[in-house]
Amino acid sequence: MPKAKLDVAPSKVRGSASWELEASRIIKAEMQRRGVTYFELSRRLAEIGEPESPKGIGMKVNRGTFAFAWALRVFRVLGVTRPDVAALDE
Repeated sequence: MPKAKLDVAPSKVRGSASWELEASRIIKAEMQRRGVTYFELSRRLAEIGEPESPKGIGMKVNRGTFAFAWALRVFRVLGVTRPDVAALDE
Protein backbone atom coordinates (compact mmCIF):
# COMPACT_ATOMS: atom_id res chain seq x y z
CA MET A 1 0.00 0.00 0.00
CA PRO A 2 1.53 3.37 -1.01
CA LYS A 3 2.15 5.94 1.67
CA ALA A 4 -0.11 9.00 1.65
CA LYS A 5 1.62 12.17 0.52
CA LEU A 6 1.52 15.31 2.59
CA ASP A 7 -0.52 17.78 0.56
CA VAL A 8 1.39 20.92 1.53
CA ALA A 9 3.46 22.71 -1.07
CA PRO A 10 6.90 23.82 0.20
CA SER A 11 5.87 27.43 -0.31
CA LYS A 12 3.07 26.94 2.21
CA VAL A 13 5.27 25.52 4.97
CA ARG A 14 5.71 28.25 7.56
CA GLY A 15 7.68 28.93 10.70
CA SER A 16 6.32 27.93 14.11
CA ALA A 17 5.26 31.49 14.97
CA SER A 18 2.78 31.58 12.10
CA TRP A 19 1.36 28.17 13.10
CA GLU A 20 0.92 29.47 16.65
CA LEU A 21 -0.87 32.55 15.31
CA GLU A 22 -3.16 30.35 13.23
CA ALA A 23 -3.92 28.09 16.23
CA SER A 24 -4.82 31.19 18.24
CA ARG A 25 -7.02 32.55 15.46
CA ILE A 26 -8.91 29.24 15.09
CA ILE A 27 -9.81 29.08 18.80
CA LYS A 28 -10.79 32.77 18.84
CA ALA A 29 -12.91 32.40 15.69
CA GLU A 30 -14.79 29.41 17.10
CA MET A 31 -15.40 31.29 20.35
CA GLN A 32 -16.63 34.35 18.46
CA ARG A 33 -18.98 32.32 16.26
CA ARG A 34 -20.65 31.04 19.42
CA GLY A 35 -20.50 34.27 21.42
CA VAL A 36 -18.36 32.65 24.12
CA THR A 37 -16.06 34.75 26.30
CA TYR A 38 -12.98 33.54 28.18
CA PHE A 39 -15.07 33.67 31.36
CA GLU A 40 -17.74 31.42 29.82
CA LEU A 41 -15.12 29.07 28.36
CA SER A 42 -13.56 28.83 31.84
CA ARG A 43 -16.94 27.91 33.30
CA ARG A 44 -17.55 25.25 30.65
CA LEU A 45 -14.11 23.71 31.06
CA ALA A 46 -14.64 23.55 34.83
CA GLU A 47 -17.89 21.64 34.22
CA ILE A 48 -15.91 18.83 32.54
CA GLY A 49 -13.28 18.78 35.29
CA GLU A 50 -10.71 21.02 33.59
CA PRO A 51 -10.68 24.16 35.74
CA GLU A 52 -8.71 27.07 34.35
CA SER A 53 -9.02 30.79 35.00
CA PRO A 54 -10.33 33.10 32.28
CA LYS A 55 -7.01 34.99 32.43
CA GLY A 56 -5.05 31.73 32.03
CA ILE A 57 -7.18 30.75 29.03
CA GLY A 58 -6.71 34.17 27.45
CA MET A 59 -2.93 34.01 27.85
CA LYS A 60 -2.80 30.47 26.44
CA VAL A 61 -5.00 31.32 23.46
CA ASN A 62 -3.14 34.55 22.71
CA ARG A 63 0.22 32.72 22.74
CA GLY A 64 -1.19 29.99 20.49
CA THR A 65 0.94 27.42 22.31
CA PHE A 66 -1.37 24.81 23.71
CA ALA A 67 -1.59 21.06 23.44
CA PHE A 68 -3.85 19.57 20.81
CA ALA A 69 -5.60 17.69 23.63
CA TRP A 70 -6.45 21.04 25.24
CA ALA A 71 -7.80 22.34 21.92
CA LEU A 72 -9.97 19.22 21.65
CA ARG A 73 -11.42 19.91 25.10
CA VAL A 74 -12.13 23.50 24.06
CA PHE A 75 -13.80 22.36 20.84
CA ARG A 76 -15.86 19.83 22.81
CA VAL A 77 -17.21 22.39 25.29
CA LEU A 78 -17.86 24.88 22.47
CA GLY A 79 -19.79 22.26 20.51
CA VAL A 80 -17.34 22.38 17.58
CA THR A 81 -17.41 19.21 15.52
CA ARG A 82 -15.27 20.46 12.62
CA PRO A 83 -13.13 23.52 13.22
CA ASP A 84 -13.08 25.78 10.19
CA VAL A 85 -9.40 26.11 9.37
CA ALA A 86 -9.74 26.76 5.63
CA ALA A 87 -11.50 30.08 6.15
CA LEU A 88 -8.51 31.41 8.07
CA ASP A 89 -5.93 30.70 5.37
CA GLU A 90 -4.37 33.78 3.84
